[in-house]
Amino acid sequence: MSDPWQPGPNAPNPPHPSTQHHSGYPPPPGQGIAVTARYFPPAITMALFKPKILVDGYPAPPAKWGRNVVPTRPGPHRVEVHVEYWLPPQAGPAYTDVDVPAGHLVELEYKVPIWAYGFGSLGPPPQKYNNVGATIATAAIFAFFFILMPLLLVLRMVGILP
Repeated sequence: MSDPWQPGPNAPNPPHPSTQHHSGYPPPPGQGIAVTARYFPPAITMALFKPKILVDGYPAPPAKWGRNVVPTRPGPHRVEVHVEYWLPPQAGPAYTDVDVPAGHLVELEYKVPIWAYGFGSLGPPPQKYNNVGATIATAAIFAFFFILMPLLLVLRMVGILP
């Protein structure tokens, strides 16, 4: 007896939307979306994590830092990119809508924000790193409370400052 919850041999199997093609054949080479993923060079720990690319809500093949080509059918697509991280679990989410012309490759650039809790930037190159101001402000506050204040207290205790 067959399992009633499993589809039968004649059940329709809808194609994956981002790989559905009008002619029934895979897209020609060089047609699709190319996403170049980058992180801020001093944030070397980002190299331990990988970007994740979704096209029309479906995961693309595993991505890496650098250029990633995702073959797609021509037409409009929604591209989403984020980095699977510790906390938050998805750092630097960003999305954009693109229209892929037949036989062409659409170039996009994704940059992780400097502050992991911010939004990334995704679009035609060149893109900028987001949240630079928040990162500088946080670093300045940290430096004031944990470096400058203790130093001033020590200088006052030894009698250098009144």
